[in-house]
Amino acid sequence: MLSDNNTERLLEEAKLLVPYLTDLYSKTEKSRKMLSEVEQSFRNKGFFKLMQPKHYGGHEKDHLMLIEMGALIAQGCPSSAWVFSNLAIHSSILGYFEKQAQDDVWKCNPDNLICMSVVYSAGTAKEVDGGYILSGDWPFCSGIDNSQWNIVAAEVNNNGVGQPNEKRLFLVPQNDYIILDNWDSFGLSGTGSHNVKMDNVFVPRHRSLSELDTRNGASPGTSLNKSPVFRLPMQAISSTAMAGVSWGTAIGALNYFIENTKNKVSTYSGERVTDLQNLQIHISNSSAKIDTAGLVLRTSTAEALKIAESNELPSESVKVKWRRDCAFAVRLCNEAITTLFEASGGSALFNKNQMSRYFRDIKAISSHIAYNTDVSGINYGSHRLGLKDNEIDF
Repeated sequence: MLSDNNTERLLEEAKLLVPYLTDLYSKTEKSRKMLSEVEQSFRNKGFFKLMQPKHYGGHEKDHLMLIEMGALIAQGCPSSAWVFSNLAIHSSILGYFEKQAQDDVWKCNPDNLICMSVVYSAGTAKEVDGGYILSGDWPFCSGIDNSQWNIVAAEVNNNGVGQPNEKRLFLVPQNDYIILDNWDSFGLSGTGSHNVKMDNVFVPRHRSLSELDTRNGASPGTSLNKSPVFRLPMQAISSTAMAGVSWGTAIGALNYFIENTKNKVSTYSGERVTDLQNLQIHISNSSAKIDTAGLVLRTSTAEALKIAESNELPSESVKVKWRRDCAFAVRLCNEAITTLFEASGGSALFNKNQMSRYFRDIKAISSHIAYNTDVSGINYGSHRLGLKDNEIDF
């Protein structure tokens, strides 16, 4: 990650916002989406432009920077950090598309935001003259309330021409889809991760991108956007960069637990709980897991950037390792917060308690399929054992 004045400013701005976001945590959860005042603050500080191409006025920072920013914001509000990280990285993903598609979004308004749902089975598309007809119902569109465009995944039905279905991404303006207000969740409550529905929507050809072009290092957008950021296999490393939110959530939980414990007296004995050695051990073990998670995420991301800077592509062995390590890092954060939650006593059972919020949010993050160690473990283990040719699409 480059060290420059703009980088330092963004990190400092994010750090200073933590108390503000913490104060708004409850309001954010009740709203079920990123608050308008938080969105405006992020816009004013240029946060959403973090990974937007420089050609359109963005900062064009890399995935390491996203990890750091997401982790800082998550210490105050994991929901706001999740929305931020999604919308920030989606700007880099739009940079994979043809220039005309990028112009459609940013030429008139460079502040436009893009949400995304990469669930290919959720939609179907049919090729027609000039583009595609798209239909589907896509889940988990985090930040949809704050976005003006959406990128969704679907399979193009090629059965009529005797070819297998093709996986593609489709860029669609907000007037072409319906938001289904169905996000009412246990964790990450303030992310507005609603479903979106489309029925026979026409998508021009230039607003569609083959899934293969997201991982071959030579997408149409690389003719305009020369940074290695736009040559990274999208799904191989994006989930690792997004996992900075889990790391920051765990850091926030640890800091809260330590500060709360310093002044806490046992309800039943009246003794200072700081003298309890089991709590001291919990702090040590949890902090070790959290530090390890951060190291793992940064190491994988740095490796990915180094490969891209060399104008090379990662091997399948490397990609399954990144996904393994990413899921394992989130698992470490989950374990650390669970330990701290269980050691927090009855006060943590109240929804308004900050530890309760961190606990619920890390459980929601951990439920993401990219962070499922069983799924990543099967991919990695079967690959190492040579049991099958995975044809991995990341």
